[in-house]
Amino acid sequence: VAAFSKPAMLLQSVEGLSLYYPKRADECCGFGGTFCVTEEAVSVKMGVDRLQEHVANGVTYITGNDMSCLMH
Repeated sequence: VAAFSKPAMLLQSVEGLSLYYPKRADECCGFGGTFCVTEEAVSVKMGVDRLQEHVANGVTYITGNDMSCLMH
């Protein structure tokens, strides 16, 4: 976790909480800007791929810094 990631630092301080970081944590979810409108099929595929990785790893809750990514 990067030193500038304050939310990650906060979550790491929660006793009993196990954190999972996606393999490509710095990769866009596919929702950004007008991309989701101009490239809808690609955007949806990118979002589904991200969710499938979380599900495959038994993730119960997803947190993030960007509300549009979380809604995607």
